[in-house]
Amino acid sequence: MPDLDTIRLTHLARELVTCDLVDRPPAYDRLYRGVLSGLFPAEQSDGGRWSVRRSDLPLVASALGLSRGSCGTSSRTPEHAAA
Repeated sequence: MPDLDTIRLTHLARELVTCDLVDRPPAYDRLYRGVLSGLFPAEQSDGGRWSVRRSDLPLVASALGLSRGSCGTSSRTPEHAAA
């Protein structure tokens, strides 16, 4: 049974649009690079698939410079904002 609190990286771009956080979906490679660089929080499953918490969607959009609205809340901050 899938975890409803997480979104697989392969579905993240569509979810950002669905939640009205961005006008156009970011490219998958941009999301993947964001995960690998630690731009926003993500978790990797034992099978190697990356997922993002639904509550972190506004943080993802903001970290990518795409923030437009709100679809949940996150108490986390991107690592680059701590400096």
